[in-house]
Amino acid sequence: MKRTVFTGLTVMLILSTAVTAQAAHTHEYTRQNSKVYVCECGKEKPLYSLKGERVITLNCNGGSLYGGIYKTDITEAVTEQNKIKLPLPYKNSDYQFEGWFTESGEKVSSDTEYYSDTTLYAHWSLTGTRTLTFAAEDGSYTRPVVKPLGTTISLAEFIPTRYGYAFDGWYSDPQTKENRVKDFTFNESDTVYAKWIPNGTAIYNAPAVQRVYATDDEILAFGNYIDEKTGVPVTAQWVEQNKRLNELMEIYNEKFCK
Repeated sequence: MKRTVFTGLTVMLILSTAVTAQAAHTHEYTRQNSKVYVCECGKEKPLYSLKGERVITLNCNGGSLYGGIYKTDITEAVTEQNKIKLPLPYKNSDYQFEGWFTESGEKVSSDTEYYSDTTLYAHWSLTGTRTLTFAAEDGSYTRPVVKPLGTTISLAEFIPTRYGYAFDGWYSDPQTKENRVKDFTFNESDTVYAKWIPNGTAIYNAPAVQRVYATDDEILAFGNYIDEKTGVPVTAQWVEQNKRLNELMEIYNEKFCK
């Protein structure tokens, strides 16, 4: 019995000594590389934690960081004196950056102090728009619709008219008119085309009007003007020729009519 008690006391003493020794151990870190320090007991500690700094994770939330070595959606940075200079992320021209926010929704700035590792999220507001154009195919004019990116509308209210025809909907394909579009989502700018079905109304075969498009040079040469003296419409070419003729008449009068 005495021997058993003695053995138990010996084990407790050894354990107590080990715990005391462990508790009395003070970590002394030596530099292993540029970022990690190691104690002789094997415990590692990063350099920033020895200085009381924190790791801030920047989540660009679909955007990215440009400048320096950063071109990524998520990156990490270490505070300096508990602060971090917040970078300006970029998404695309359809989005405007609203700031950096914590997970709880608190907006932060470069003056915010951090006392624990934190993740910040970029917030964006949608500013881009897209345009839907209506090709009425000889029907009445339908004004294009401009909406914010991602908006969905019904095309049921956009109904053109055409004499002698019944409107049969908007289609995405101008030739076959097989893919009917009832709702449109403004992910990209696009055009829809009207489909028409003859309704039996008599249509007179009036001669087609041939459209002639003038070039910029033709417009410059043949643009319409009103002659100040006669009030008669004339062309730019006539104006130039008349100006030259007047100059020649002045030369003639100066030389031969003195």
